Amino acid sequence: MAEQDLRFDLPALLSLHRFGDIYARAIRDIRSSRVEFEVLRDARDSIGPHWYGMRCRAVSKVSGISFYLHTGLIFLPSTQIGLMVEVDEKNNQSVYGQVVERLRDGEDFTVNREEREYLKLFMPRHTFEAMNRAGVQRQERLLGRYMKACGEALAAVVDGPCFRLCQEDLLHAYGLGRAFRRVITETVSPDFTVEINEQDPDNFGQYASGYRCWLTNASGSAKLYSYFGAIYSYKKRPAGIFAEIDWFSNQEMFDAVKARFQGRDAFVYSGSDEKFIKLFMPQAAIEELNAAGYDRQIELLKEFFASCCGALSQASEEQ
Repeated sequence: MAEQDLRFDLPALLSLHRFGDIYARAIRDIRSSRVEFEVLRDARDSIGPHWYGMRCRAVSKVSGISFYLHTGLIFLPSTQIGLMVEVDEKNNQSVYGQVVERLRDGEDFTVNREEREYLKLFMPRHTFEAMNRAGVQRQERLLGRYMKACGEALAAVVDGPCFRLCQEDLLHAYGLGRAFRRVITETVSPDFTVEINEQDPDNFGQYASGYRCWLTNASGSAKLYSYFGAIYSYKKRPAGIFAEIDWFSNQEMFDAVKARFQGRDAFVYSGSDEKFIKLFMPQAAIEELNAAGYDRQIELLKEFFASCCGALSQASEEQ
């Protein structure tokens, strides 16, 4: 390969240094229920003639399986250039075959299999370019989101179809159920009233935890039988914290409510099942919830629940 003319660009080299510091900070600030991240910037192979980054250990909280990763910028002319998370065979022998076979592109990364001994997860070019136009806080958020997505995707590949639970997981499930009950019983609004039904056998099922409740609109013209809690089936999606009404329990009003229903920024409307109106807490709000203290968590759940109830109640008012 012919050598190109040299150029000493000090601002670009200074940006490399800033990038490394911001990226390390972003990884250290990741909050994930699935993966624990450890930055290893002092590893001798973190930075070299055609790469600038760091080593990082990502450990699945589900299975305990550990990945020894290299992440950062790669700029070898003969390969794809950009921001990548690399899984190398030498340092990940026990899981490398599974990762190569099973890992697929994600929303926040694309998979490169061009080198037999190295699997690379690249940040999409449009995201990388947008990040370069952003301020430092957004850059840090994008870098953290990218690394979190890569780590969680790798963990999902090797965690397998078996289950792994610890006492802390079960206590979290108990606490979440109690929180759903508290939110329903304490939420007050001039736009609706809610009354919990603690006796309904559907409250806690095989893949849902929460409570049924009666939702009455402001005028008193309609009473909807709703559900608020979490749904977590591994057989179907979406999953998450949600509120819903179903046709089976609201046959007289369901079609009219669905036809008049209007979305809001506070939730994501899922139309995957025509017999249900399912309203999910957005992923960003879930992350904020997990990072907050208990009192703020209750406030966030109340805000989400009230928004869902408000939208359903509004759609149930006679036009």
